[in-house]
Amino acid sequence: MKLSKKTIINCIIILGIVLRLIFIIFTPIDKYQIDNNPPYGHLSYCMYLYENWELPNTSENQFYHPPLNAFLSAVLLKSLDFTNFSVNLKIEALQLLPFIYSSITLIFIKKILDKFGISETSQIFVLLICVFNPISVIYSGCISNDALVNLFSIVSIYFLIKWYQDSNVKNILVLAITLGLGSITKHSILVNYAITGIVFLWKLKQQKNEKLFTQYIIFAILLIPITFAYPIRNFILFGQKPFAVQPASKTLYIGNFSLWEQYRPLDKTLLHSSFALKDHNIFSNVLRTSVNPFWFLNHFIVVIEYFVSIVLLLTSCIGIITLLQIQKENLHIKLSVLVTSLWLFSFIMLNLTMPYSCSANARYVITPIIFLGIQLGFLLDYLKKFKLKAIIQLLSITYSVLAYVIVLIYTFSNGIYYY
Repeated sequence: MKLSKKTIINCIIILGIVLRLIFIIFTPIDKYQIDNNPPYGHLSYCMYLYENWELPNTSENQFYHPPLNAFLSAVLLKSLDFTNFSVNLKIEALQLLPFIYSSITLIFIKKILDKFGISETSQIFVLLICVFNPISVIYSGCISNDALVNLFSIVSIYFLIKWYQDSNVKNILVLAITLGLGSITKHSILVNYAITGIVFLWKLKQQKNEKLFTQYIIFAILLIPITFAYPIRNFILFGQKPFAVQPASKTLYIGNFSLWEQYRPLDKTLLHSSFALKDHNIFSNVLRTSVNPFWFLNHFIVVIEYFVSIVLLLTSCIGIITLLQIQKENLHIKLSVLVTSLWLFSFIMLNLTMPYSCSANARYVITPIIFLGIQLGFLLDYLKKFKLKAIIQLLSITYSVLAYVIVLIYTFSNGIYYY
């Protein structure tokens, strides 16, 4: 029996969710975590809210972050108080939340592909990349705020597209709420504020009327208080600069390396298997942490995945630049390029202003990684040459198979790998 394209797409998403479920079931919570060192790590943040039921009395370390992610984790712990679960099992259950966030993100990636009008055939190969990307799967078990802010980033872009296509009050309200929730999760969502502002200007240029101005006012009235409430609170109490990022450990400083060493396209650090070597090359660090997020794998499978990733990246970038020249009025392509460009610009600025090896982690660019994959969908729809399409499709399949294997190795490996 021949499966329909829709069935294949659904199977890919379900397999992605199942892989994430397998990962959190077989991976203890203390194995792969990020910024979780006590007494001011993400788990400590959650436990503080759970035990005191009030906002933190410090902005030390991870407590400088807005509270939504930690609050939702505390709510889950409170709800589990009505069970006979042990304390350890309750804490293990916290992995359910990022698993849910990551799984919902997959659904909205599919919805964005539909909004962009990408064919179901091309969607299959885009989703193979986006669904099985190792960092997205592994971070579905991390209790940091990355999975949740990534969800709000993708959802807000979806509603931005939906609003552009149907500019009504309901859509702009949902957009404002989604951005607002993102802002009380992690400040990196502010990149989407800039994207939204540019799209608002595009719409205004296309269609000038009073209804649009009214919607913009409603949007601002709703979003501004949500966005600024927590930063102002922390500035008053702790003198924390609004939307500032806490400096990293001095041991991770890479500003002593030249800009060429930091930003050249490839570096030998790509093949290092230990974070202790202090990766000073931005591109190598991003590539390595997207495929091998906790660095410990030094396997030929990972090296092949690096190569496949580089080829897909170059194909996506060259292809979308070419398409942008050919289809200059295609809003969907323009918006995809806008999202990718502004996120990458923000990432580069972060690394220029905070030259630490941890600043170059791929977790800060999951949104543009997804959109680089989506751009391959535009390219596949445009290409007429069968051989070229077949090569991209084969690379996509290869990437997903290797990614699946890498995640399974992570799942069943021994040891604890967190920082």
